Amino acid sequence: MAADTPAVGSWLDVRSGAALARRPWFASAATLTLVAIVLDLTDSHSWPALIAFVLAGAMATVVVGVNVATRPLWVRPAWLALAVALGALTMAWWTAGVGLAVNHNTTPSPLLPLAVFGPLALAAGLFVRANRSSRDASTVVDSLIVMAAGGIVLIGVAIEPMLAASPTSSAHSAGVALGLALDLLLLSLATRLWLTPSAALNPAVRLVRWGLTLAIAAGVLQHVGMSRGLSTSDAPLLSISARALFVVSALLIGAASSAPSAVDVPAVVPVTPSINRTRVLTLLALALVSPLVIVVVHSSAEYQVGAGFVISLMVLLGFLVAFRVATLVDGYGDALRRERVLRVIGRELSGAHDEDTISQVIDEHVGELLDAGAAAAVTSADAQPGEPPAETLLQHGPADQPTPALTLTIPSRTARQLRVWSAAEYAPEDISALSAMCQSAGLAFDRLDLARKLVDQRSKDQVALLLQHSSDVIVLLDPAGTVLFASPAAGDLAAAEVALEGQLWARWFTEPAHATKLLSDARRHGTAQTDLSAESPTLGTRQLDAVVTWLSGQRHFVVTHHDVTVRHQLQEELRRQAFHDPLTGLFNRTVFRQRLAREVHRSQRRPGRLVVMMMDLDDFKNVNDSLGHPAGDDLLIEVSHRLLACLGDYDLAARLGGDEFAIILDSAATVKDAERTAAHILHEVGRPIRLGDNDVVVGASIGIAFGDARTIEAEELERDADLALYRAKSLGKNRFTIFETEMHIDAVRRMELTGELRRAIELRQLDVAYQPIVSLETGAIAGVEALARWHHPTRGTIPPDVFIPLAEETGLIAAIGRLILGKALADARRWHDEHPAHLTLRVAVNLSARQLGEDDAVTDVADALRSTGIDPQTVIIELTESALMPGEGVTVDRLTELSDLGVHLFIDDFGTGWSSLQRLRALPVGGVKLPREFVTELPGPDGVGLARAVRDLTTTLGLESAVAEGIERPEQRLALRQLGYRLGQGFLLGRPMPAAELARVLRLTPSCGWDAPAGSEPAITLEDFAG
Repeated sequence: MAADTPAVGSWLDVRSGAALARRPWFASAATLTLVAIVLDLTDSHSWPALIAFVLAGAMATVVVGVNVATRPLWVRPAWLALAVALGALTMAWWTAGVGLAVNHNTTPSPLLPLAVFGPLALAAGLFVRANRSSRDASTVVDSLIVMAAGGIVLIGVAIEPMLAASPTSSAHSAGVALGLALDLLLLSLATRLWLTPSAALNPAVRLVRWGLTLAIAAGVLQHVGMSRGLSTSDAPLLSISARALFVVSALLIGAASSAPSAVDVPAVVPVTPSINRTRVLTLLALALVSPLVIVVVHSSAEYQVGAGFVISLMVLLGFLVAFRVATLVDGYGDALRRERVLRVIGRELSGAHDEDTISQVIDEHVGELLDAGAAAAVTSADAQPGEPPAETLLQHGPADQPTPALTLTIPSRTARQLRVWSAAEYAPEDISALSAMCQSAGLAFDRLDLARKLVDQRSKDQVALLLQHSSDVIVLLDPAGTVLFASPAAGDLAAAEVALEGQLWARWFTEPAHATKLLSDARRHGTAQTDLSAESPTLGTRQLDAVVTWLSGQRHFVVTHHDVTVRHQLQEELRRQAFHDPLTGLFNRTVFRQRLAREVHRSQRRPGRLVVMMMDLDDFKNVNDSLGHPAGDDLLIEVSHRLLACLGDYDLAARLGGDEFAIILDSAATVKDAERTAAHILHEVGRPIRLGDNDVVVGASIGIAFGDARTIEAEELERDADLALYRAKSLGKNRFTIFETEMHIDAVRRMELTGELRRAIELRQLDVAYQPIVSLETGAIAGVEALARWHHPTRGTIPPDVFIPLAEETGLIAAIGRLILGKALADARRWHDEHPAHLTLRVAVNLSARQLGEDDAVTDVADALRSTGIDPQTVIIELTESALMPGEGVTVDRLTELSDLGVHLFIDDFGTGWSSLQRLRALPVGGVKLPREFVTELPGPDGVGLARAVRDLTTTLGLESAVAEGIERPEQRLALRQLGYRLGQGFLLGRPMPAAELARVLRLTPSCGWDAPAGSEPAITLEDFAG
């Protein structure tokens, strides 16, 4: 058939459009298509008829191609189905032309998907069914993944809008749903064709793949438009794109049917298991992107399709991806197992003394490559097929007869065949493994044949001709190891200008003693094998698998060399990846822990001091957030270089992950040595690092732990160094700290306290105390700040400065924030109801940066407002200034959503953290709180300057108010009043009190109102009540 179609490849090469363009009918159809598109763009009514004419031509081409008896097409029913689909499409456009002429409407019929995409899906299915390579299980799973992902996306972009616009079912909705379902079915089948190796499809079917793909795209565009109720005039670009894709798809299918290659029956291409990184990443991307589309589509609308159904699709998609990745890994494991078996077979075959031994080795190991009952026999090339060995029949029994014998050619000088019988079907990877075994067997047979000829010395010229084309080196040595004969391939191991005969074979290698020992082992045991390294003048360093056989009767050595350099390089690369950090080149956590365990064990047997350091970069996250992750990677690499420069030859440095490093000092004999090394590391790491156009300075914190003969576990020493690192960070960073026993005791206490705090949150045992915010002029209450209090049943009252930082570190602060927010708003609503004079009393609640960074932060505040029914205008949400830093997860949009709830946003401790006037202008902030640190300096000049600067800034930015915190002395209150501050809080004005006590105070004191003007003295103030 190849002789009849010599130009198939060039005619149908998708990279050459000139071949198609030379076809007269194709060029005419393409011209008519362009004319139809131009008419479509100009709103002419003639384009449907032209498109229908083009489609009819494509259909006719397929019909003619199918019915030509002299060229029966491969998978003829599939081509018939394609002709039916093109016929339906032709009728659709003819009908569209009539509709356009009558009522200027070209809306497709709802039955169009069934008439067009049904036959297309049938054709794709028939192509898949006819090709064995398309029926690989992995291809089926991959196509299901694509279909599931596509289904999720189509639900989001088509079904949801359609149901939202018309919740009730209709013929139109049913037609769109049917079309989308057929799109997905066709997408699944087309995916299987695309995943089929190109060699397993003839060029015509490969062109059909493109036609089906364009048809899918056209169908999706059309059905998306129909689902959104868009007519041709509503979405002209969408309509034109769908029509153009349909026409091009039809042209490609018509061109494929007339191609000479359409009659070719493709070969079955074995599908070997391999981990294709692109394919795996694509599957994972489908599993992640599809749910993301659903989230984006439904971010502002409720689900019309059942949430359970969508979640079920996502779960199914995740299961399919996980299953597919697992099968890839399992297949790779099977490939490694076969490789190990093949290495064993190759080693045993290389040492075989006769042909019977070769046959025995093959028969013994064929079961490891296939199934336990498999059998094999080596026969001559002209042997007739026979029955399987008797032991195979006895093992399987009459009910489980083995499959017919599989015959493979053994590539050797003497024609031989390998016949294999097995109860299981032969998978492509089984055939590949058997072929590799045949290669090794062929080399073994050739080696035996060559040995006989060399010993006989009667066919040396013929042997030389055979060896001339062998990539393996075969050498004949005398008892002293002198080369008597060497195959031409040996010339790569020695200087070309020096004769190989007469040289000492052992001197070819970088370790001659190792090669000499191999000869001695072969003389004692008959055969010996090892890996040798040689420096080739032309190829560089080579790794060789050398097998030496001692022929005692002829008193000669026969040596074979097989180049395994690539395998050694792969092993070294795998070893490097397994034990080194890929970014910095330092050792990884595995090596660190192995070395630490050895050092601990060694320290128990001999005196000495073991030093372990844990190092963490300070504020490394700021580098990633400001300069990007590539800059962060460059910084880690430079830090690694500087770290290594500070250590001795026998010290170990490892990167544990992120910006965390570990060090084992072998060169530190005393505590002073360890401290000196730590100080040196801090100095070197702290030097500026050039990242692009920026000089970046980062600090580091180091924890040091010492081990000796009393150290039992390596994990204990690692833990102690971690605790010391934690202490160094808590003391201000950029320092080193040596572990002390109290650190472990503190860690245990912190762990216990964390558990008790978690239980207290679950049982809602945290209380709220309220500190009044009063008028500095009148002393009347304008608002209160809610403060968390923990009254432990056994420990008593635990100060906030103890459990709040702990909650920040452990992530419990978000749960505490929700609890305090709910209680505070409920109390404030009750006060508003019970004390009408305080109806405008404001309650301020702190939200931590962690809680504010969570996705449901706005929802938490909205739920609290809704459940308590409090007026949002009486609620103040206080945010720390550090929480507003870029990269902390708090965006302008998040704060805007909070402000839209009606609450007031205040910046707590303003001026003590990061500040940016530009960012502050963009935030919907209503006020600030002057920190205690600034108030403490009053009425001194420094304090006055800072307080005035904050006040002037709030005025300039047009903020609602500024509240002074931490007022404890009368002169501070006076200074603040003179600076223009109207509201304040502190022990001088009122201490935090329980809700019941505050209710009693509110009952007896009036409210000044948050925005009350100055000079309105109330009858009774908070100070009068306290007195």
